[in-house]
Amino acid sequence: MSVIIGRVMSIIAAYNEAWEKGDVEALTEIIHDDFVFNPHVGGMTMGKSDLLGFAGSDAVSGENERILYENDEIGVMHSIA
Repeated sequence: MSVIIGRVMSIIAAYNEAWEKGDVEALTEIIHDDFVFNPHVGGMTMGKSDLLGFAGSDAVSGENERILYENDEIGVMHSIA
């Protein structure tokens, strides 16, 4: 895992880095099998396999990523896709 200013990178920061690089292998390790992605539109819920299908494809890009909450058990991030 990467290091940011002398401390271990948060799991969401590691996810963002892997996403930006299109590193599907790293994302497979980082994303929990119970991962849930809830887009603001369409009323759908996507899982791990759905997200991995987009990774590295340049079909979706994000901006203004921010970590809303994170601890050892859960992470909540918001971004504009």
